[in-house]
Amino acid sequence: MAPTKKIRKPVPPAKFKTYSVPKDQKNLPCGVLNVPAAQWTCASKVISTLDTQIIQTKNFEDIYSLILDAFSKLSKSSEMSSIKLFAKKCKDYASNLDYKQECKNSYELKKTQSADLEIERKILNLAQKGMHSAIRITDSSINKATKRTLSVLDEDSYRDIREGEGGDDEREEEEEDEKGEDEEEGDDEEGNESSDDNDERVWCEILDSRKRSVLGQPSSSQYTPEKPKLTLDMISKLGPSCNLALSCVPLSKIPAPLLNIYQQHRNDQFNLKSLRGEPTLHAKMIEILDVEDNDNNRANFAFELWKSEKEARDANEKNLELYKMFGLCLTDFWGICFQDDFRKDHERSFWVERIVPLFKYLGASDQVVFSWCEDHAQLNQENQRDPGIWLNSKNNIFSDGIVEDFEHSIGDTYKIVGSMSSSLNTMLRQKQDCKLSSIRNLAVYGIQCIKSKLTLMKTTLDPHSDRFQIVELRSASIPTAWAQRTGMIRVFELLVCLHNELKEQRLLEDLLVRQQNQIVPVDASEPLRYMLQHARHIRPE
Repeated sequence: MAPTKKIRKPVPPAKFKTYSVPKDQKNLPCGVLNVPAAQWTCASKVISTLDTQIIQTKNFEDIYSLILDAFSKLSKSSEMSSIKLFAKKCKDYASNLDYKQECKNSYELKKTQSADLEIERKILNLAQKGMHSAIRITDSSINKATKRTLSVLDEDSYRDIREGEGGDDEREEEEEDEKGEDEEEGDDEEGNESSDDNDERVWCEILDSRKRSVLGQPSSSQYTPEKPKLTLDMISKLGPSCNLALSCVPLSKIPAPLLNIYQQHRNDQFNLKSLRGEPTLHAKMIEILDVEDNDNNRANFAFELWKSEKEARDANEKNLELYKMFGLCLTDFWGICFQDDFRKDHERSFWVERIVPLFKYLGASDQVVFSWCEDHAQLNQENQRDPGIWLNSKNNIFSDGIVEDFEHSIGDTYKIVGSMSSSLNTMLRQKQDCKLSSIRNLAVYGIQCIKSKLTLMKTTLDPHSDRFQIVELRSASIPTAWAQRTGMIRVFELLVCLHNELKEQRLLEDLLVRQQNQIVPVDASEPLRYMLQHARHIRPE
């Protein structure tokens, strides 16, 4: 079979780039091409401007056929020959697989957004009804209490007069009025039964649904630029083997227990929990970094830095390795932050000059080895899968406006996820005679750098399923100039977090070795090997 010829993306004539299809264009499907001619070749923009009703009522194949049909009919019915020719070229271009795949990704994205918005609308509607009901009940209760109070006051103040003027008759009338009010309220409740039933069904649908809605779209509450990225299609394909809690994953797709862990890590990062766990070190770093920017402080920076390290050694403070690591990192930063010709936009240059020193010193202090993810890319054949496209448009939930190679970022994230899970799987096979309760804490860590931002991820066994669990622990932007030096505090939070995690892993490794050799007794029903042989899933204890 002859190879398929790749179709070049057509470009409209300059004067027709802003051309929009008239609403009364004959024979054209209604509401399909809602973008200027220059964007017809961008499937994500064509899909994102479709009416929500079309997305909700039609499947992808129908919508894709509508787009092709619109191009076809426009190429025949337009009164301008240039538009006719351009529409014909667009139809040919839209018929290729890449354009169709981009359409599909955009369709799935918009459909997910639409479903989340519908659930949000139902929740808000229920909340409003609940508030109105609460107000009605409160008003009714207050009115009753007011009448009772006034009645008691009247009885105390005018007892003699009321007895002489037939107070009993009035009291009977009041009781009849109250009874009438109660009956009216009962009628209102009966009238609202059908509405309440509908509301209950809505809540049941929400609670039974796998999706959890949040007030606001997932991206608006969690996504930040230069973080690990995966397409919705990738997230779905990884679903059977991995539960993901990364900033690129919609909250509705994160399992509830893992979502709590993810949000806790976000709070810990915001509060600098790891670094504040070393209060003396934290205070000393702020004292060194938060100084007036003048020639004297610049010149004496390294001196003050290492003087504090010596003072810590003399005081025999704990975690002296952190003082040394921070001293080495800041000395390296101080040495190169004044250069003018550094290529900040080049990935490998930035990695070598800014990232490698951080983990080189961490590796030396913690006695661990760091490897490029490319070294282990063959552990999982899925790592070689074509990552597809990154939907970069203003209507996309992941649009951040940052100049970034999105396709490269997606590929790297997918590769790291595969490498971490494959590495952990290899480690598990080597520890099958250890207790499952201990093995659950075994972890593999991954670090992705996108432009100037580092993100630390952790992979473990999910205690609630037979999947891997991958969660984002920390992220930080690497400062590249002296004026940005206080940004190193966030970098140190990431490093201390990783340092603490590795310390726990070393203790766990010692325990697992002792379990393997029965120094720590392991019953026949406790090891991972037994669980794999006698259970379909690794279930929580």
